[in-house]
Amino acid sequence: MKSFLNNLIMLLIFWETAAAQQPDLSFEHISIEDGLSQVTINCILQDSKGFMWFGTDDGLNKYDGYNITIFRNDPDHPNSLSRSGILSIHEDRTGTIWIGTESGGLNKFDREK
Repeated sequence: MKSFLNNLIMLLIFWETAAAQQPDLSFEHISIEDGLSQVTINCILQDSKGFMWFGTDDGLNKYDGYNITIFRNDPDHPNSLSRSGILSIHEDRTGTIWIGTESGGLNKFDREK
């Protein structure tokens, strides 16, 4: 019985310590009023540099915590996205971001350009 009580006390101490270490979570809501290209989000990525990426039917949105930059297809610019409908975003182990578009194939994001 003494062993059971000791184990119970240790479990309660562990539980209290673990519960006290829970991080405070905070959520921020961003919308069209904040610069988002569209409210329907198809995919989300937080990259290795901390940027949040949101893929919508109307472009790729990059959020730095303050501002949103929108990347869309521009027929007059050959280095733009192949289509504005974004279905998937992935960052590979080298830090390259790949964007899957609707009917436009796969795009590689060039951070320098």
